[in-house]
Amino acid sequence: MVNKDSLISNVLVSSAFLGIGRLWILKRKIPKILKTLKNIKVIKYLGFIVVYILPLGTIVWMIVDKTNEPTFKNIALFIIICVTLVYNILMNSIISIYELMHQIIEANSKKFSEIDSYAGRVNSAIKEIRKE
Repeated sequence: MVNKDSLISNVLVSSAFLGIGRLWILKRKIPKILKTLKNIKVIKYLGFIVVYILPLGTIVWMIVDKTNEPTFKNIALFIIICVTLVYNILMNSIISIYELMHQIIEANSKKFSEIDSYAGRVNSAIKEIRKE
């Protein structure tokens, strides 16, 4: 094969369009199945591999295989994918931290409202004792 890069890009683009087309058809027909598939860990890992690992591996393989020179376009694409990967990992961590903070604040607000009601009862009892 003379031009491996065009073969690889054609295969990746056509498989992406085929996958998107099939998902679009499924979404129009069976939306409940898509919602359950979205929550399956294997599908999430497969999406991670397709979005991050496959492009990074392809760029690295093309540079190592000497089929493609490390041009600015390839290096920029590599950096963008790496930055996006790190950003998504950090955003997932930040979102989980905010969810934990929300749960803690909600639990503490319930406890504080109970303490406030008890303090109000004690305050009213003290006022009644002072009146007598």
